[in-house]
Parts: sequence; C-alpha cells; structure tokens
Amino acid sequence: MQPAAAMVRDSDEHAGGMSPAADATHRETRELDPDLTTLFETEAYPGEGFELALAPDPHQLLPAFVTDTGIEPTDVILVSVPQTAQWERLFYSLIRVLSETAVVVTTKHQPDTVHSLLEPTDVVHLDVAPSADRQSETQPRNSCRDLTSLGVAVDEALEESTTQAATGGPVVFGLLALSHLSLYHDRQHVGRFLHEVTGRLREYGFGGLLYAPPNVTATESWTGVTASVDYVLEGRTTDTGLVQARLNGRPHTDGHWRTLGVASHSAQSHTEGVAHGQLDAT
Repeated sequence: MQPAAAMVRDSDEHAGGMSPAADATHRETRELDPDLTTLFETEAYPGEGFELALAPDPHQLLPAFVTDTGIEPTDVILVSVPQTAQWERLFYSLIRVLSETAVVVTTKHQPDTVHSLLEPTDVVHLDVAPSADRQSETQPRNSCRDLTSLGVAVDEALEESTTQAATGGPVVFGLLALSHLSLYHDRQHVGRFLHEVTGRLREYGFGGLLYAPPNVTATESWTGVTASVDYVLEGRTTDTGLVQARLNGRPHTDGHWRTLGVASHSAQSHTEGVAHGQLDAT
C-alpha cells in the first residue's frame, strides 16, 4: 500500500500533475518538523484524495499551526469558530498547546469534565452557569448574570495563578461564556467587562482565549469585544469536512485558510460527549 501522501500525489497527477507551487512546497518542507511537513502537504494537495488518504486529526496538527503562524502564549485572542462540540474540543486543545497552567471560565461543564479535557494542564476553573443546580460544594457560586461578582472572581483566580506562573511559565485564560454573557447583558457592558479582564491579563503577562461565534469581525455589535483582543483566530468546517483556521488582524500573517484536518465521523461521535459532559481527554 502506498503512503498517504503518495496516494494524494497520484490522485493529483491524474488530474494534470503536481503544480510547480506544490512541488516547491514539498521540496522546501522535507527537512522541517514532521507535523509542519504534514500540514504544508495537506494544503498543497486539497480535494477528495486528501480527505480519503490523509484524514489527519486536527488536534494532532494544531501545535504545528500554532508554530507556523507564530501564536504566542501571551497573546490575547478572540477565537471565532462554529459553536459545535468539535470546535469546542479544539479550543481546549489550543489551551493545552499554549500553556501548562490555565484559568478557565465556563457555563457548560462541571469541574471534573473541564479538568479531564485539559489534563495534564493545571486548571483553576470557574463555573458561571446561570442555573442554581450547578452550584459547586468546593467553590463559591459565581454567575454570568452578575458581571461585578464575576469580575471579582476572575481577578482572584488570576491572582491565584500568578504563583504558578512564576514557576511554570505563562498562564492562559480561557473564556467559554460569551454567549451567556451576551444573553444577560448588552454588548457594551460585555465589551467593558472584557476590556477590564484583558487589561489584567496584560498586566500579569498572561495570554487569553475568548470563545466566540463565527463571523464576529463582520458584525458591528461585536466591535467592543474585538477591540479588547490582539487579533482573531477564525475557524470553519467546509462542506467537504475540512477543518480550517486562519488569523485575522495579526501583523505579518497572510490570512489564508490553513487545513488542520478532516472532521471524520469517528471524531464527530467522539466529540459529541463534550456537550453532555462525558468526554475524557485523549
């Protein structure tokens, strides 16, 4: 059986041969890190052959994407992606790639699920779901309904993480609560809240990942939110199942869509557990 990359090249050759640009990309990346080489090759050979032959797991190529695009652990990024279980799991994977310590604010999962998704990352978790039945016995109750108390809780969690940051590298703040915050507060108040939080992140030298719906850069009502970040990471899943990402607004980046992998049926069924708090980290 031929190697996957060879199968893809054969498929393209039947369609008229490898393009000069694809051939140059292949030659120039032979000596690179294997993950980076795979990333570039999947971009050079798109189409049905790529989907069937390579079918890489997006989580495996995510570190190569971070390296290639120059994302730093101290960057404050709005992650504008489809609100699906698969993209949520990729968001958690991005936190793991960037740091060994995280402060995570969620409205969806119990603490044990969040810790499982981020293992082995050290996590300070704030559950801010609005429902009363999600109260934890081990931490005071916070709610996305009250921005003042939430701001205090976030500040305390960041302060708690400064000790870990002093010995274990940068801390990444992950916010998976924007949809609920926008439900209970107008965008102006949400934008002001995020301005204060991101200001604290920069003061501490921490990074930030804010999980947001797709196409926020084209929506005027999100301007106050996007103004608080360094740039936007956009993601999409194409009709053919390609999982792609690009950076928008970051200097010295081309802004082109880069393929991370394929949304295979097995990956989709595996990530459905996220929505029910049943997914274990792999």
